[in-house]
Amino acid sequence: MDFTNFSLETERLLLVPLSIKYKHDVFREFNSSISQYMFPKPPEKIEETEEFISISEKGIKSGSDLQLVITKKDDNEFIGLAGLHAVKTQTPILGLWVKKSAHGNAYGKEAITALYHWAKENLQFNYLIYDVDKDNIPSIKIPESLGGTVVSQKTIKGLSGNILNIVNYHIK
Repeated sequence: MDFTNFSLETERLLLVPLSIKYKHDVFREFNSSISQYMFPKPPEKIEETEEFISISEKGIKSGSDLQLVITKKDDNEFIGLAGLHAVKTQTPILGLWVKKSAHGNAYGKEAITALYHWAKENLQFNYLIYDVDKDNIPSIKIPESLGGTVVSQKTIKGLSGNILNIVNYHIK
């Protein structure tokens, strides 16, 4: 399955495959305040963002990963990224980040809910995985709203040196 022409529409959002045209948005908005609850570290140079996008585009084309740009439908404003990774497995992984200025609008919940419903209709899986830091309360609400159950917790060190207390949810 090639996701190159994939799109997913919600009431307020449009989700489309990540491409190089979004490199400046991703580079600017994926910063230390966004990544504080995440394993990856923000890029220091735009070339790091370009490499991330290149890898993502290969996954999109091969159908193994669905890395999506979240934009507002009404004005195309860049909101962040949502992902469904390891698509061809029995346990795909949901991922999300929303730019700081868009926090508090439930865009992340709307995007992940749409991606979840798309996966339920189009994929065969045992459950979806959603990992989130326990201190990231708005993000914790997303898997819980989809009936996710906590199956494990662990403490890890992110690439920026941040300590993460990860709660692993399974969503059926």
